Amino acid sequence: MNETKLLYFNDNYQTNFSSKVVDVSIKKGVLIFEDTLFYPRGGNQDFDTGFVIINNDTLPIISVTKDRKTNQVMHLVSEEAWEKLASVNIDDDIRGEINWKRRYQLMKTHTSQHLLSSLFTKNLGIETIDVEISEDHGEIVLDGKLDYETLISVQQQANGLIAKQLQTQLELINGRFHVKISDVDDRECGGTHVKNLSEIGKIIIDQYKDGRLFFRVGIEAEKAERQHQIDNLKLVQIYPQGVSSLEDLAVHLNGLQEENVRQKCRIQELANELIKVELAREESINGVKMTLVHGPEFTTKEMKEIIGQQSQEKERVIICICKNNSLVVASNTTPFASDIIALCKKHDSNINGGGGTTFAQGGPWNGSIDDIRGMLTSSMP
Repeated sequence: MNETKLLYFNDNYQTNFSSKVVDVSIKKGVLIFEDTLFYPRGGNQDFDTGFVIINNDTLPIISVTKDRKTNQVMHLVSEEAWEKLASVNIDDDIRGEINWKRRYQLMKTHTSQHLLSSLFTKNLGIETIDVEISEDHGEIVLDGKLDYETLISVQQQANGLIAKQLQTQLELINGRFHVKISDVDDRECGGTHVKNLSEIGKIIIDQYKDGRLFFRVGIEAEKAERQHQIDNLKLVQIYPQGVSSLEDLAVHLNGLQEENVRQKCRIQELANELIKVELAREESINGVKMTLVHGPEFTTKEMKEIIGQQSQEKERVIICICKNNSLVVASNTTPFASDIIALCKKHDSNINGGGGTTFAQGGPWNGSIDDIRGMLTSSMP
């Protein structure tokens, strides 16, 4: 079978066409015509949708692809209309119409991608690695990272060129189509584009992360801009002092995070000082010198290191309740550390753990320091 003739190359703005059926697949819900205005997904631009009329039956086209081997364009009919394909025959006349609203938005987005990519390359030396053109947004993957100020500058430059109403041209060079935007950009492309940059309306860079940029154009840019304004208004209401935009919020949050780190460091310093004070205290329980400490800020590993620095100074038993109610016991006398854990297990069968004569650990201890003191007083000989 012959390859499908692509009518959109003649005129990106044409919306209606006539042709004949070349092939039909009822099982796959696919139609192939001699000619088509429907753009098949390719060159990272999304496909056209619309409908065709065959034998007075209207068949919605929901997806369009191209067979790279035969160069035939395959039009997928919505599943609800597959039964109507039974009456379709080869050489039947068809009339087709694309969804112009979708096509026009794709044209604006694709031309905008060319414009942005050219600015990144010419002004910053950053190449475009990959693109994705869909109806509601465009995506550009760059081979370099950019800061917020640079992105805003590129956005302003792009909108400045749009305001100049520069013309675009589609040219066939050596059998391949090229899209030229005045003296701004000239590259090979088989997609659909607007004739004048003024048709785009506006470009908004919506998101950016790790070299991946999302942008919106035309009506979608207006929607995004309105949403940004709503977000900014909410920020003004939440943070009336000095925060009036998403950028201000980012600075504000960064300051809060830095202050949070400082406060955590300060809390840890105070906890270290407090634990040293508590470790200096002693009491006698059934004739044994003991130090009972509550250190919920410390892990068992951290507490073992702290206790290890002081446990050799005096003959005593140190018992600490740490983070997650775990127990750490150090002893350089009798009873041994493992003996204390054994007493805790006897007191509460849910406690696990063990150790040696000088260090032991276990848990969880679902009680207080006073509960440990009471348990030792009643259980330790």
